[in-house]
Amino acid sequence: MADKLRSYPLVYRTTVGRLDRSGFALLPTFGHPHFTVLMPSLEAVDELAAAFGELLVNPYADERKEER
Repeated sequence: MADKLRSYPLVYRTTVGRLDRSGFALLPTFGHPHFTVLMPSLEAVDELAAAFGELLVNPYADERKEER
């Protein structure tokens, strides 16, 4: 039997539009809706974090507690 992929209780979420408005280029990866974010430099990490916004509760996370 296949194991379920691990899910995390807290996640960051954003939209393509928000990343685009923040100046990040996106490269389609695999099937829709997956993208790779292209960063102009490592110094852009703060801008990328800001584009992802607030940390959110993952409504799809497992109820079970996992060691990380």
